[in-house]
Amino acid sequence: MSAFDINQLVLQGRLTREPEQRTTAQGMTVTSFGVANNPRGKDEKASFFDCTAFKQKAEFIGTYARKGSHVLIVGSIKQETWTDKNTGANRSKVGVLVNDIKLLDPPNKQGNDGQGQAYGQPQQQTTYNQPKPQQGAAGFMDNNDMDIPF
Repeated sequence: MSAFDINQLVLQGRLTREPEQRTTAQGMTVTSFGVANNPRGKDEKASFFDCTAFKQKAEFIGTYARKGSHVLIVGSIKQETWTDKNTGANRSKVGVLVNDIKLLDPPNKQGNDGQGQAYGQPQQQTTYNQPKPQQGAAGFMDNNDMDIPF
């Protein structure tokens, strides 16, 4: 038995509407959007999810994602509860709290330079040029046990 429960969701789909970005009274950016997940089987219906992102992830989504954008989301399931003002009935809904997001559209569909970019990743990755390993006699690599890190 584990001492804690796991609440992690991986969701791939398309945005069903334009992201709605707002700022809280404390200055935190919040973005809400919907995602549709279409199953492979023709007899199955699409599932729709309300998603919420905060801070830098919210800014990223508001800037780069659009209705129809293909996204991969890692997040957690959250349940919101409230009392209906009109009827006084208790209400609830389940949504997705976005922990990470990646845009999967090709660059020409994203409205940016794209590259299927993910939050927190640089636009262009820098390359580190490592020196080429020395070759020993007969073209084999010299394996010096002192260079092995384990």
